[in-house]
Amino acid sequence: MMQETLVSQGMPRDETSPRTAAVCAEIEHAVRFVVEDAPPYALRPLLRIDSGGLARVLAGASAACLAAGVGLGLTIVSTCIEACVPRTVSGPVVDGARSAACLGIVSKSLF
Repeated sequence: MMQETLVSQGMPRDETSPRTAAVCAEIEHAVRFVVEDAPPYALRPLLRIDSGGLARVLAGASAACLAAGVGLGLTIVSTCIEACVPRTVSGPVVDGARSAACLGIVSKSLF
């Protein structure tokens, strides 16, 4: 496929084979690591800071909210699962609850 791309870019066909071999030699180590040696999962700590605002349009009042927390992130191949417990640092508090649990799942494309 690379040889055909080089030909379509104007390189003579007899020069494409050595150029393709050189490019493959350059990236072989990285490709081998990803395919054979890279772990299929990763566990990492998270530090999360969230900021937002609430506005009451009719009353003209507003409140800024700030929360900070810690958690864990688990990546399995191309899916990330993140869980954390942020605590409200400033802003309105409902029924005295300053903490909540958060869970997020994101699937990333390999291509």
